[in-house]
Amino acid sequence: MRPSLRALTFLAVPALSTLALSLACGGSSNSATPTPLPTGSASIILTDAPSDQWSAVEVVVTKVTLLDKANHNREVVAFEGATAKINLVDLDSVGELLATAQLPVGTYDALRVTIDPASVTLVKADGSTVPSSQVHVKGASVLVTLSTDLVVTANGSNAVQIDFDLGHPLFLVQLPNGEWVMNLQVRHRPNANGMMGMRDLMFRHRRGTIASVGTSSFVLHTDSGNDLTVHVDNGAWFFDADAKTVGSFAGLAAGKNALVKLRLQPDGSLWAVRVWYGANALPGFTPEGHVVGVDRVNNRLLISTNATLPRPIAIDADTDFTFQSGALGTGQGFSPTSGWASRCRSRSRIRWRSRCMPSL
Repeated sequence: MRPSLRALTFLAVPALSTLALSLACGGSSNSATPTPLPTGSASIILTDAPSDQWSAVEVVVTKVTLLDKANHNREVVAFEGATAKINLVDLDSVGELLATAQLPVGTYDALRVTIDPASVTLVKADGSTVPSSQVHVKGASVLVTLSTDLVVTANGSNAVQIDFDLGHPLFLVQLPNGEWVMNLQVRHRPNANGMMGMRDLMFRHRRGTIASVGTSSFVLHTDSGNDLTVHVDNGAWFFDADAKTVGSFAGLAAGKNALVKLRLQPDGSLWAVRVWYGANALPGFTPEGHVVGVDRVNNRLLISTNATLPRPIAIDADTDFTFQSGALGTGQGFSPTSGWASRCRSRSRIRWRSRCMPSL
């Protein structure tokens, strides 16, 4: 089996007193090196509660901090920067791995998440976009109480999931004049099976550039500005977007663009499932999103994208269908009673959402 962001701590020391002590002791130039505080790994994962009212609710997350349980005035930065736009609507069945950070050992019982108010884009289920002048954000930062503490141990691994609750009646409220007010509603989603449950969580693809390549891993510098160490084994699948053919781990090189599908293991390590790479910019569209329509005549699925416009995905004899790494079937001959035509249905016909991921 398959077998970070920075936290800064400042110690305030009276400089004059230290100098006087040094002189009194004979002016020795030898000074003790402060012992580094022990740290552990913590992954920050974003999800959301579903909503059928919106095709896209896009935000840019700029900061996530964790609050020390013993002293809420002590906030440790787990992520700081600017993510690419995140479509919260698409996070009801996958997670957004925001960051894996090295944090000081301790117990944290709350976190604060901040978004960029100017980044919000709202697209209704019918495809119409709400003009930005009609969108108002009330409180771009929200404090979230953790229902179970996040405990960071020395050299250990843990994770915290938070839900943007789109279904909450106060998340998006339309005023009598037709304008919309966003009031962030975020809640903690406890890990039912601890880190063991992370193996079954599907993440959105992460886009970025290859920072370095090792013997069996590589570092992805994400479009959010943080670095993720991604391990590789024989089960990883590669595609060379420049040559438009199946690639290999040997094709990775520092500076190349990459799009990576990840799995998080109980020990906190990240492993590659699929990797698209190329020296040239990768296409903005990938077959990832909600099924918004099924064309049984032409054997196509209509998949939502971050651009909010559904894109057709052709189903041919080589298309493989899986669910949580388990095989479902292959090709157009996949049984219509249990195959893609019945499993991948339009969200307009049913109340739950489905994700289908054809292999490229």
